[in-house]
Amino acid sequence: MERIENIIETYHLTLFPESGGSGIGVYISYITQYSYLLAAILMIILVGTKVATYFANPTKEIDPYILVKPILVLMALSLYQPLVNLLLFYPSDIITDITEDAGIHITGLPNKDEFNSAFYSAITNVPENSTDEDSTNDFYSIISSIPFLEGIHIVIYFIASCVTAYILIRQLLLQAFYYILGMLVLPFSLIPGNEEILKRWFFNFLSVLLWIPMLRMVQTIMILINMVDLRQGGVTIVEVMFPVVLQIVMIFFILHVPTYANLLVSGAGDTDKTTLGSMVYWGKLNFVSNAAMKPVTAPMKYVSKKIRQRFK
Repeated sequence: MERIENIIETYHLTLFPESGGSGIGVYISYITQYSYLLAAILMIILVGTKVATYFANPTKEIDPYILVKPILVLMALSLYQPLVNLLLFYPSDIITDITEDAGIHITGLPNKDEFNSAFYSAITNVPENSTDEDSTNDFYSIISSIPFLEGIHIVIYFIASCVTAYILIRQLLLQAFYYILGMLVLPFSLIPGNEEILKRWFFNFLSVLLWIPMLRMVQTIMILINMVDLRQGGVTIVEVMFPVVLQIVMIFFILHVPTYANLLVSGAGDTDKTTLGSMVYWGKLNFVSNAAMKPVTAPMKYVSKKIRQRFK
């Protein structure tokens, strides 16, 4: 399972090669000329709208910096890739390196490969059969003897094995998507009333890049928890079933990595609303709130009807 990181790294080098002679960089270089054309058209619309508004009402002052923003946008388009590297990629890489080094140091593991191996061992841990004659019945043996429970446990094991790959692949695809989207965000920010789109794009892009540091923090916590020995005082059914419960908690913990990244970026929106955890949580919340409000709204309607009749 630790090979997942290597596969994701291969995909990353394909989309973002160090040489810059292929991948997303070439795609952006190709559409730059069309982004210039789009920005020029929108600049004419922006300036024309401001000038027409001024002639319609000469008493209203015209903004003296009306040409500053279009010029800055054109400059940003010409320096788009170096600016993204300087403002987004380099800072997020530094934070990622810090969290990785801290995780390797605190867990006492020699390198990143051993760190990833320890994490996958933690999240895919399976309870071992009990060898203590005085212990209670082995929980894993109970699961194995019941096909329905064994099927559920296989599903949990499969999800736990794939949930990290899901986060890494989603982060990589969103990173490439936001990288390309910036070439359209810059020209479209010139549309009157659409100025906030540039800020939202920047903070959402930054939030996506911070998924990896947040994931490293989560992985460190899970590795440390897995190092705890629960069998010192003998084996009971609680100690044997605990790894299964821990797997379920870890799955939802990892699925909320985008939410943790948004905590660091106040201007970022919910970039990952489709996670299983959020859907289950909000679905239950809406169901409970609707069920709780039904017995309240009926008497309130009755009371309000009585009040209206009283004051007629």
